[in-house]
Amino acid sequence: MNRQPVRNPKQMDLMASQKDEWLRQARIAAERIAFETGSVTAEDIRKSHPVPSGVNKNVMGKLFADRTTFRSDGYKKSTTGSRKGGIILIWKLTEKAEAHWRSHYGRVI
Repeated sequence: MNRQPVRNPKQMDLMASQKDEWLRQARIAAERIAFETGSVTAEDIRKSHPVPSGVNKNVMGKLFADRTTFRSDGYKKSTTGSRKGGIILIWKLTEKAEAHWRSHYGRVI
């Protein structure tokens, strides 16, 4: 029988705040990477901001869910062993998000 560990409310709150803080930092990193390089993938974020232990790995889907910031721009083969060459999405900034970054940080070339 597979049992989930029993967690008390304080542990649950700590894990939720840890996930929220990771998402905040990872979104900023994803936007910066997309602005500087033209695109970003989940692999890029896993390298720069690994998902903390105790946080569900599927949180990555929530990272790119904001369609006012990111738009999908095709697919490519994964290069990490954990994905075994599976297909991953390539994300780009929306025009509005890119304009925001450009107005604050100039154009990176």
